[in-house]
Amino acid sequence: MASPEEPRRRPGARPSPDRRPFPFARAVLLLVLFVILAVLLVSQVHPTAIKGSATSPQVAATTTTAPHPTTTTTTAPPTNVPVLVANGSTSSGAAGDLSNQLRSAGWSVLPAVNATISVAKSSVYYAAGQEGPARAIASSLHLPSSAVQPLTSSAPVAATGGADVVIIIGADLGPQVVSASTSSTLG
Repeated sequence: MASPEEPRRRPGARPSPDRRPFPFARAVLLLVLFVILAVLLVSQVHPTAIKGSATSPQVAATTTTAPHPTTTTTTAPPTNVPVLVANGSTSSGAAGDLSNQLRSAGWSVLPAVNATISVAKSSVYYAAGQEGPARAIASSLHLPSSAVQPLTSSAPVAATGGADVVIIIGADLGPQVVSASTSSTLG
C-alpha cells in the first residue's frame, strides 16, 4: 500500500512529467555534440593546436666558437638588427672601433655614440624580441650572460636611434676593443 505522502499510481501508467527518470542517453548525445563542436571551433580559431607540432615551424640557433673576438650565428640575420654602440669607458674611440668590427661581421650598426655616464662593466641591452641577437653579440664579446638585459629607459644613452640592440662599452671591455681593432675584426 502506498504511503499517505505518495499519490497512488495505476499499474502501467506513465510517471507524471515531474517524476520522469533522467534521460541519460540524451545527456550523453548532447555531451558528444558539444565536444565535437568545441573541437571544430578550436581548430578554426587555432589551426596549429589541433594539427600538432608536426606542422609547426622549427627555429634553431647555432653558435660557432673561435678565438676572441668572435661572432655567433643566430636565426635572425645580423643585417636586420640595428645595433648601437656607446662608449662608457675611458678608452677613446672604443665605440667606433667596436662598431667597425660588428659592421665587418655583418651587423647593421648605427653611428657610434658616447654613453651618458662612465660604467665599469659592459652591458648589452635588447628591445622586445631581440634577446637572441643581443646574446650572440655578448657571447662574441665574451661578456657574461648577466650582462644581457632588456632595453629600458635606464640604459645610459641619450637616445637609442631605433636600435634593437644597444651595447654599452665599460672599463672592462674598452681597452680590449681598441687593441682588438688594431689586430683583427669580429668574424
